[in-house]
Amino acid sequence: MTTLPTTTIAPALPPTSTAPTTTVPASASATGELEILSVSVMVSVGKLTHIDIATLDDGGNFRSQAIDEQAIPILEQEALQAQSANVQAIAGASNPSAGFAQSLQSALSTAGR
Repeated sequence: MTTLPTTTIAPALPPTSTAPTTTVPASASATGELEILSVSVMVSVGKLTHIDIATLDDGGNFRSQAIDEQAIPILEQEALQAQSANVQAIAGASNPSAGFAQSLQSALSTAGR
């Protein structure tokens, strides 16, 4: 009687894979430019850290200037708290509120956020 060699079959190991990595820049700055209002942002380690109005052209209209001077600092603070362009429009300042939000979203997208 001849003995045949035996073969042991090991179970297949699951394929190894590495999780995709996302590189986040340490800091970035960008400007969202609209015809009337341009917002500049600074993003550091994925966090919105600074917002500045790069340009604002309200046509020299005194009333518009007064509204902008009151509304924009509030919008900047709300955006920093929200960490996004999703800010509450300010009553009586719908145009600057909408322009600010659009320009801010553009700047954040450009900065990779």
